[in-house]
Amino acid sequence: MNLFIPPHVATRDLSRVVLAQDLTAGIADAACAGMAAQWGIWEHAYKQARTPEQRSAALAEPAGVCATCTAHDDCADLAELTRYTGIAAGNPYTNGHRLDPRGRRKGSPV
Repeated sequence: MNLFIPPHVATRDLSRVVLAQDLTAGIADAACAGMAAQWGIWEHAYKQARTPEQRSAALAEPAGVCATCTAHDDCADLAELTRYTGIAAGNPYTNGHRLDPRGRRKGSPV
């Protein structure tokens, strides 16, 4: 897989791009491969959830897929590195920060 490096990427950001390339290659055979449409539905359901119970229910199916995946750790690393917003490695992320079951960034005050 070849990742395009946009012209606006500063030289100091190249290491992030190289790491992202490596991680992307490592998750090519992830358990979710070919599930982009379904993944979008799950992410939308999570985004629409308003209570911790609704968020947990929205995460149940994607978390089940991720639980069987050998690329779980690489997926989590890629989500952080690329500042991903959505569901990765069975957990919700916002701008690369993993959220807790309440929908808050890990380590955030109550």
